Amino acid sequence: MNRLKTFIYYIIIFYNCLAFSQTYTGKVVDSKKAPIAYADIVALKTDDNKLITGTITDENGNFELKLNTETPFYLEISFVGFETTKISSTKTNLGIITLKEETTKLDEVVVTTRKNLVQQKVDRLVFNVENSVASNGGSALDLLKQTPSVQVDDKQVNIVGKQSVRILVNDRIIQLSGEELIAYLSSFSSDEIKNIEVITTPPSKYDAEGNGGLINIVLKKAKENSWSNQIRTSYIQTTYPAIKFGNTFNYSHKKWDILASLDTKKGHEQQLTKIDIYYPNGVWKNTIISKNTEDYLSAKFGVDYKLTPKASIGFLYSGNYRTPDEKEHSINYIFNQKNNVIGKIKNNAVTNNKNNYNSLNIHYLQKLDTLGRKMSVDLDYFNYQINKDRIFGSYRSGNVTSSLVSNNTGNQNIKNYSAKIDFEHPTKFANFSYGAKIAQTKTDNEVKFFDLTSGNYILDKTKSNAFKYTENIQALYFDATKNFNKKWQGKIGLRVENTITKGFSRELNKTKNREYLQFFPSVFLNYVSNKNNIWNISYNRRINRPSFGALNPFRYYISANSFVEGNPNLQPNFSNNFQLKYIFKSKFITELFYNFTEDIYTQTPQIDVANNTQYYTFKNIGTSYRYGITQTIIFNPFKWWNTTNVFSLINTNSKLYKNINLGITPYNGWVSQLYTNQIFLLNQKGTLQAEATFGMSSKGYWLLYEINPTYYLNLGLKMQFLNKKLQVTAKVNDVFKSSNPDVITHTNGVKQIYNNYYDNHYFTLGVSYKFGNNKIRVKERRLGNKEELNRAN
Repeated sequence: MNRLKTFIYYIIIFYNCLAFSQTYTGKVVDSKKAPIAYADIVALKTDDNKLITGTITDENGNFELKLNTETPFYLEISFVGFETTKISSTKTNLGIITLKEETTKLDEVVVTTRKNLVQQKVDRLVFNVENSVASNGGSALDLLKQTPSVQVDDKQVNIVGKQSVRILVNDRIIQLSGEELIAYLSSFSSDEIKNIEVITTPPSKYDAEGNGGLINIVLKKAKENSWSNQIRTSYIQTTYPAIKFGNTFNYSHKKWDILASLDTKKGHEQQLTKIDIYYPNGVWKNTIISKNTEDYLSAKFGVDYKLTPKASIGFLYSGNYRTPDEKEHSINYIFNQKNNVIGKIKNNAVTNNKNNYNSLNIHYLQKLDTLGRKMSVDLDYFNYQINKDRIFGSYRSGNVTSSLVSNNTGNQNIKNYSAKIDFEHPTKFANFSYGAKIAQTKTDNEVKFFDLTSGNYILDKTKSNAFKYTENIQALYFDATKNFNKKWQGKIGLRVENTITKGFSRELNKTKNREYLQFFPSVFLNYVSNKNNIWNISYNRRINRPSFGALNPFRYYISANSFVEGNPNLQPNFSNNFQLKYIFKSKFITELFYNFTEDIYTQTPQIDVANNTQYYTFKNIGTSYRYGITQTIIFNPFKWWNTTNVFSLINTNSKLYKNINLGITPYNGWVSQLYTNQIFLLNQKGTLQAEATFGMSSKGYWLLYEINPTYYLNLGLKMQFLNKKLQVTAKVNDVFKSSNPDVITHTNGVKQIYNNYYDNHYFTLGVSYKFGNNKIRVKERRLGNKEELNRAN
């Protein structure tokens, strides 16, 4: 803690020693007064048109550019699909800058160009989901499955070549991971999302959590002095039908911004799991069919108020209530060495689940001067409750007869409190940002197991437990960005996190404490040879803490011979990430990457050959090395055709610790992956759009598992009517039902093959209608579009 105090002391001293510099500010909008994010702002010398420096606009279209005013210059503002604007001004506040859209005549009908589906920035890939068919009628999870370089399965979200990604919404991290995060994203409406940012090497400003980087979900925003309402519904046909309804209301007038959103879904999905285990005395083949309830109700309500022209305050509440009940049955056939059936195990289970998520964010933003200095404060709270009540029956017949009837209950209550403060401080020497954060998470878990085989509830204390886990984190960070000249730009940062954890097991009557101080440096170097050639190299260190689900000791019985449980003794793992990126003409992006992870953990299968039983838990097992290359190609063959293509080649090499004896040899080798998205405008007005997305992966390897080849094809059609206020979409996901690969592993010489199918093959028909008033009358002079802060948990 003394080191933390010293670090704070030097930040305060450094802050008071910094000099101030003159900064030019403005806001870039389109002809409809909508802000243009990521527009290029370039300062050029008046005499020879050489580059001085540059920046880009933020999500609200605002920009700040530090300049040496003794050099005569002019500004050039540009963005794809808009005419370039040049400005020469001695004023530091450039106000509202309006870009005109480029237009091209095709058969004497005007066709307006638009933003590419995918944009590659220096530090992130931006997926503009508003241009995708998938943006209507689905969930955030559906959009992530369509995002280039992102991989999604039933338990996690990853970036290609990386693991353990954290999710943010409007730059605010979601304190969920694993299955809890997947459930949350499934109930998040895709209609509220503007774009998705894939950040492979996050700077020090962001939490160090997430070995594989960050994915930032950016929400749609409303214009100032307007109100709008979108009502939406969609029909989803998987194995079972489901229907969704939603409504989002935005209001912005004078000093007030208001958001209210409500979404609900009712229906079911099927989960099909196949497990083949090759015991020495014969194969066991188990097929589990589960009908899962997908009912939920989610709501958001937020208010922002502008206290002064330089200060604003607001809050956002988000709530989600889910009842993901499960009804399942399975038959496990037992074969002898001659491949004859000698017995079978029938299993039936009913699981009643109740999940509640509530979060509250209070935020304050203060502009400290006209030179670009800012301060922001965030106070956050969330509570996540999971209640499971599972009745399970298993009946074996054939060469051996037995039965088991049980009731397994589990309650998990997670509470998180956090506060952070951030500063932005541009100076003549460099642009600085720094801040601090404190957070506390409390997790209470209680598991009870009752044996009902005799007809009475008999508590089995050996399978019951209560576990409490508390985690406290204190963090400081510092970033410095400097333009060395017109070609070179550098950024360095350091984040320091002190973590204190305490775990208590009631069954073992044992308390485990741990405290560790970790440093997370980051370095970025950018070289702009010219506007067509950009080089970027980066390094950072990250941490991945276990998910709440992985820590939960709840024991989930698949059959009388098989169960899954968490491990409250899991430790975090740490990774070092290197990346070299080359961008040519903003169309060809080549990326080389290397990742080294220590104390990596994963779910490990354990086999008891003598008793023919299996159980699955999480363990820290060793180290992992991953390196590879990713090539992205983005271009428009014709005005009506946009194509995005991503190809990756990745090598994985893992080593187990010497004291880890799992009877498993890690799988190492290469995997290739391909993603291609094609969008076609079928009429001149762009109101009829077709889309096709294809992805495939060769045989791959990850730690203890070999993953067979897989591919998928998604097709969609989007139609817009009534001046684009009415939107109808139809889409088919995983057309050939081919996206679920077999996963193979070996334990103690016993081969196992797993296949999980989560109803990825489905049809969706979505309809949305948007209406409102774009110009609420005001007495004062209209200053342009002020976008509403529309946050979700």
